[in-house]
Amino acid sequence: MSTQTHSFTDAEKQLLIVVATLQSRGRPADRPTIEAFGRDYFGMYAGDWSNAYTSLVNAGLLIVAGDCYRIAPQIQALAEQYCRDNPKHRFFYDEFFTRVEHSKAHATFCERVYGANLAQHGMLEMPQLDELLDVLALKPGDEVLELGCGNGMLAEYISDGTQACVTGIDSSAAGIAQATARTSGKRSRLKFIAGNMLEVAFPSTTFDAVIAVDTLYYAADLPQFLNRLAATLKPGGQMGLFYSAWLAEGEPKELLRADQTALGKALRQLELPYKAIDYSAHELAHWHKKLQVARELRADFEAEGNLFLYNKRAIEAEYHQPYVATGNVSRYLYHVQME
Repeated sequence: MSTQTHSFTDAEKQLLIVVATLQSRGRPADRPTIEAFGRDYFGMYAGDWSNAYTSLVNAGLLIVAGDCYRIAPQIQALAEQYCRDNPKHRFFYDEFFTRVEHSKAHATFCERVYGANLAQHGMLEMPQLDELLDVLALKPGDEVLELGCGNGMLAEYISDGTQACVTGIDSSAAGIAQATARTSGKRSRLKFIAGNMLEVAFPSTTFDAVIAVDTLYYAADLPQFLNRLAATLKPGGQMGLFYSAWLAEGEPKELLRADQTALGKALRQLELPYKAIDYSAHELAHWHKKLQVARELRADFEAEGNLFLYNKRAIEAEYHQPYVATGNVSRYLYHVQME
């Protein structure tokens, strides 16, 4: 059947995304694996795929070989496009921001870990944010782009404190919807866009500053992406980029240096002038605190029916403990000042 004559349902699209992703990773796409991976991929947004298996197989768009499924060649490119348009992290953050909006437990978690509740998910504690604002010295009316703004609470905090005009972009439709609704009375200086930050396409010399807080890890080609960002800056524009590095076992410690992280190397390759502020000691303490606080608040998360949030915060912190134990982590604020 031609894809032009098949109108794909949301369930069929989800099924194709999962099978294509498993296929790209060389993993078997048998039904139990598909179902388990799909629940993890889409979370609360996973649909009922019972009929999707049958309809796609009958249409010749999904091929069964033994007990495994694979994408038919004629829709391979389409399935890959669905994957690019619907990255796994988008669904995680949609659920994350949907849940944190009304979670007192998560608000308390943020206050105790970060110093204030801005619905944070990364590693930015308030003293680091305050130093970022000191370094950038934003003025009223400055145009600022925040990459990966989530539900916009950080952008709002920055704009409220500086009167700068902040544009936030994020792939989470749920986060952007919250940001837009919450800041409706501040539209003259706050704007939010739902979209892939890696495909950002703003005119040159648009912004006075670009801010990226723990979001540049998603860029597959970091030098190319940074080059595009630099082009959006006005003469004398700035970038404030928070970036952490983790070493795999056996990698040399020198890779933790500011000039040797992936971001540091990309900035040097592009000959973009920067200064790096070292927060590595804070990073080590951060992961200890994050795990401790999450465990202390487990009962509060459970009482809300928000073990999803507890599990994500606790599992993330547990994952980083071996890096912390060996000191194989570093963190920097890279301040780029254009000429």
